[in-house]
Amino acid sequence: MEPSDNRSSSDSSDGDSDSSSPVFSVATNTMGDTSVTFKPYMYPTGLEDFDEDAPLPVRKRWWGHFVHLAVQCGWSNRTKLYEFMLMASPAVRNWRGQLPKHE
Repeated sequence: MEPSDNRSSSDSSDGDSDSSSPVFSVATNTMGDTSVTFKPYMYPTGLEDFDEDAPLPVRKRWWGHFVHLAVQCGWSNRTKLYEFMLMASPAVRNWRGQLPKHE
């Protein structure tokens, strides 16, 4: 049986926190085996800038790629927002700046 099968516990990091994500997570299965999963930070260099004038299917595909990177890399909410704003056009950044602050 592989160490990654039948996991009974996993890392306790919260994906919604703004603290930096751990570089690795440790999980223990029911047989007492421990596995370590490394979560390296991946730069979104393969992801082109967001184009709000693109057709809807292209924008949906871009969003899917962005979400995939964010989930696979274990980015915190602060990192997700930072990376998204780097790729957003000035019009999108201005629109976001007009939204009410969320407490």
